[in-house]
Amino acid sequence: MKIVLDANILMSALIKDSFTREFIVKSDHLFFVPETVFKTLLKYKQLVLKKTNADSGNLDSLIKELFRYIKILDLKGFENELNRAEDVMGDIDVEDAVFVACALSIPDSVIWSNDKHLKKQSLVQVYTTKEILRI
Repeated sequence: MKIVLDANILMSALIKDSFTREFIVKSDHLFFVPETVFKTLLKYKQLVLKKTNADSGNLDSLIKELFRYIKILDLKGFENELNRAEDVMGDIDVEDAVFVACALSIPDSVIWSNDKHLKKQSLVQVYTTKEILRI
């Protein structure tokens, strides 16, 4: 399965060594994130450091390790889908349009997100962590 991770799933994998991190690292699925996710990581880096009691070097190492299993998609690779995704997500949460556009650019992909509002769109299938557990 090809899975686009939303920012909160990625943050969860960084904060706690749990199912989320293990699934990303040990499963045979293909994982993707839009390059814009790095803005979110930078924005919340101090919060992640606080929650993990790690230092910046350890967190950077964990990010590097995790991204061995996640492909980063350049905006140019899915910008053709961005307008369509923004049109659909405009009344829901336009900031998440980037994840929808990313998934639209990858045939037969899904989004992994616990954000209920993402399920309000019908362009891409969205799975919660609970649903991913059943895979």
